Amino acid sequence: YDLRYCFPKIPFLYTMQGVMTYIKKYPYLDLPEMQKYLGLFSRIRCLKYRKEQRIQFCQSLLEQKMIADAEGVIADNEWAISPFLQEATTDKFHFIRLPIKKQFQNNEWVQDQAEQDTIFCIAGRNGMKGIHQVIKAAAILKQDFPRIKVLIPGNILARKPSFIFAPPYLEFLQKIIVKYELKANIVFLGQLTTDEMIVAMKRSKVFVMPSAIENESSTLREAMFLGMPVVTSFAGDIYETVIHEKNGLIYRFEEYEMLAYCVRKLLKEPELSTALGQTAKRSMEQLYTGHNYGMSLSRIYRQIRGSV
Repeated sequence: YDLRYCFPKIPFLYTMQGVMTYIKKYPYLDLPEMQKYLGLFSRIRCLKYRKEQRIQFCQSLLEQKMIADAEGVIADNEWAISPFLQEATTDKFHFIRLPIKKQFQNNEWVQDQAEQDTIFCIAGRNGMKGIHQVIKAAAILKQDFPRIKVLIPGNILARKPSFIFAPPYLEFLQKIIVKYELKANIVFLGQLTTDEMIVAMKRSKVFVMPSAIENESSTLREAMFLGMPVVTSFAGDIYETVIHEKNGLIYRFEEYEMLAYCVRKLLKEPELSTALGQTAKRSMEQLYTGHNYGMSLSRIYRQIRGSV
């Protein structure tokens, strides 16, 4: 951001990402519960989460200043810009859809080719992504589906040595997995390539996006492009992408019981799953019809350069 003052004659364009103005409002949601499961060393390390929230507040102030000073702001959705939009500033906001890799657009999920009672979840290294809520839901689902599998991608297991660098959140997940007797049901896949992600998603019956807050979830849209039935928390811009019982199912983040209910419904009603997945694919195709990220970005650059 200091470059703004070093080169004042160069137009400044800001792209919305995590939307810190929103994120600062969310405490580390599961911290009180998580600390009950952690050893002394991990409980001490949890202090970093308190520090992170203070940093997020400072980042939100910087974010607001950057947006105010920018000649242009790029966002994927209305939710991301709503805290900053004033009548006098509407012209500086530009919408470009989050680009989705062609591999997802050119593949298709098929109900009969997916493994029985298998769920694919997003990656997550902290409680904001809601992996612990999926584990709690899996404990409920196991009563009806004893062989249920939850596939979790991401590098949460990668930090070595784990007793020093692994996030306390991972220890929390491992403890509740043991508590609910789910060691055979929860599978951490590790870091995946795009092709490996597609294979893992196509072998799953349901996609779950359990975040407490989310801006432009690429993994959700990738699943919808594949034609998967999706269950998502009502978070961030989700309402602009998923319509309940039309192209997916929506629940509140806190209500993991409802998450379990939605997943059970899809597992027990394959016709509904297929119908929702097909509608999801069509809605993504419509959303991205004529979309070209590079050309849109070039147009915005020219527009801003011409107005300065």
